[in-house]
Amino acid sequence: MSPYDAQWLLRSDPRTAIVATREVVLPPFHMAQALHRTLRPRERVLALYYHGLGYAALTEKALILLSIGGGRPRGSRGLW
Repeated sequence: MSPYDAQWLLRSDPRTAIVATREVVLPPFHMAQALHRTLRPRERVLALYYHGLGYAALTEKALILLSIGGGRPRGSRGLW
């Protein structure tokens, strides 16, 4: 998958569209898919972060950490 596939996936979903147009560094396609699986309906992503070890998505209700566990990307939700 190319970086454009992840960009298209994130820009085509209303929950991630706004942040995908602002961010310079977007997660790879498999991480974008994991983010979409983890997001709840109508839960909007406010910011995406990359820190060398992985990606995180800040939403209105949670911080979602994206990691590769067991060979498959997954999202872990921390609520507040």
